[in-house]
Amino acid sequence: MIEAPGTFAVNVGDHMLFAAGTDDFVDPTLAPSADRVRSLIGGHDYDLGLVPRARMVRARDGAPHGALRTFNGNLSHENGLVESFKSGRMLGWQGESQYLAVIRAQTSHEVIAVATESVRFEWIDGGARHKYTADLELIPEKGPIHLIEVKRDERDLDDPALCRSLAIVAEICRCCALQFDIVFGRDIFASDVHRRQASKFASQAKVVPTGEDIRALLAHAAETGGTSTYQRLSRALRPDCERMGNALVRSMTVRRLVEIDLTTRVRSDTPVVLHPANARS
Repeated sequence: MIEAPGTFAVNVGDHMLFAAGTDDFVDPTLAPSADRVRSLIGGHDYDLGLVPRARMVRARDGAPHGALRTFNGNLSHENGLVESFKSGRMLGWQGESQYLAVIRAQTSHEVIAVATESVRFEWIDGGARHKYTADLELIPEKGPIHLIEVKRDERDLDDPALCRSLAIVAEICRCCALQFDIVFGRDIFASDVHRRQASKFASQAKVVPTGEDIRALLAHAAETGGTSTYQRLSRALRPDCERMGNALVRSMTVRRLVEIDLTTRVRSDTPVVLHPANARS
């Protein structure tokens, strides 16, 4: 594991002053996003001053949402790097569940950017210093930044100290108007079909649309009013080569030019929504 060369920290207490919408969480009828973890630590018995004294740490590497640490392979479990179009960089991952969560984010239309190991929280609890780095950071088109802790299953939450730390992180995020969730490996995808299709679409992000392809997309969007089918769009992009047309549709899905429901099996008549406003050229 390699630490980032430089970081900068923001006091959570300062961040809370400018966090939009924190009052929304005062409503006691709203279910906490991390209730399954909060229930494991037996309530909120930590110092009320803990949250405002905590710090949020990010990498200072000249790019937004940079990684605080990367992995060089010298670990006892699976780890590696995956190329991300949405982040414009290689993302480090450790464990299959985190890797699959990146793939899910890459093919989710509502996510405009994704990062791994990019946010760290530091705090003092019971006189001891603690720190936590989020597995994933998702930047949605609308709504708050979404931080995710990925776990294989409930067995990964057997440690009461870990659950306490995650509950404190959930409270820090709540006060800063950030969304924080714990996601189990089985919940990353809706089904095996969803997982296979997301993996296939993400793998073809390297197929770069040409200017001609973008113009064909814009023309098809104007002709159809922005809704079409998988096959019609593929043929509009490359009428002379079905294989390349299909690859372009998948690549454009990752690029948020095309929106497709990947939770059900994609067929020739599967509806697609075109987003020509997201075209860069």
